[in-house]
Amino acid sequence: MRTRAILGVVLVAITTNAYAAEDPILAKPANLGKEAGTPIVELIAHLRINSGQMIFVNWKALEAAGVRRTVPVTVDLSNLTVGQATAKLVKQFDYPPLDFTVDEGVVTISVLQDLHRNVETRCYDVRTLVALNDAERPKRIDALLRRVQGINPLTWKANGSGSGNVQELGGQLIVTQTPAMQRRVAIELGDGLSPAEQARLLQVAEMQVLVAKPVVPLAPTTPMGRTLVELKRELPDVRFNDFTLGDALDFVRHSAGISIDVEWDQLAKAKMKPDHAVNLRLRNISVRKVLASLLEQATNVADPADAASFSIRPDGHVVITSRRDQFARFAETKSFAIGDLVAAPADAGEARKELSKLITETVAVQTWATEPEPVGGTASIDGDTLRVNQTPDVLQQIDDLLKTMRDQRTQAFVVPAR
Repeated sequence: MRTRAILGVVLVAITTNAYAAEDPILAKPANLGKEAGTPIVELIAHLRINSGQMIFVNWKALEAAGVRRTVPVTVDLSNLTVGQATAKLVKQFDYPPLDFTVDEGVVTISVLQDLHRNVETRCYDVRTLVALNDAERPKRIDALLRRVQGINPLTWKANGSGSGNVQELGGQLIVTQTPAMQRRVAIELGDGLSPAEQARLLQVAEMQVLVAKPVVPLAPTTPMGRTLVELKRELPDVRFNDFTLGDALDFVRHSAGISIDVEWDQLAKAKMKPDHAVNLRLRNISVRKVLASLLEQATNVADPADAASFSIRPDGHVVITSRRDQFARFAETKSFAIGDLVAAPADAGEARKELSKLITETVAVQTWATEPEPVGGTASIDGDTLRVNQTPDVLQQIDDLLKTMRDQRTQAFVVPAR
């Protein structure tokens, strides 16, 4: 029996999150007991303090969806781990659906669709499963995709919700999902393997983060390359308690040692001013995610083209401006050779379409032009050439993605057929 969040909620016996025991962070003891009518904000604070685990709640997203901080909760969390206790809490909200994930050492709780924006892409070599030159290949690919999309179905685009995506390209299974879901995919692919093979599969899966943590490191030989590296650097403790947005950006500027230019006249269209109050508390978080979190929290605009966005100029400066201004000033066109990446499948034309789709659904997902939002990047394929119009930093990420795919043809762990 479940109750909607906006009416208050009484928690009863639930199955725990399926991946709660698979991550050391989620395996920590919650050290909680029975709660009776405790406001959800206080319950999460108890969990945070008693377990010693950093837990971030996107209250802006929850409150916009109707979940008040004061909603009372009655639940027995005795003898549970952090993962089990968190799962028991979020699974009670039918509307809006909530979920949680672990990224960079932080447990994040939010509305399902908001949470699934935090995705990364990994690649698994499944050539022995799909048999590149076999007449049964299309059926095998379809069965494999349905098998993967059956893991937490509401998180996949193909099932009508979420932001997860999976596709096969030249014998590689390319999965875009949250970090926790990636681990579940790896475990599903390893079902039936020996313990040694499973360990190897998980090890390789952790290495193969194509965008968030590239296998091919960026060589910081250019100003833009050095800034891209600095944006990946983790800050151990970030606490903004009623900071002004201007002061928070100054903190990031000095902590990361990067140049940040803010176009306040453009951001005024998004109702953003230097004195806008921001509140954020995160630990072991990348500089890029701190910037993205600050801008998301401060933006309040109806037209996405006027929303705040940031990119990196060739001189290494991070420029924060509106999306419309960003593409008008900095977008450029670059061509990439892709013949070697689409040569294996019998239907190379279909493979080209899949590669184009992979680029736009993997790299800087929110920056591409769509029918409702025409301001953004574009990608097209002509023969063996991929042509992309994007900002310089996104073009660099695409280049790294393609290099990583090539390297993984020789480095990736091949999932044995069973």
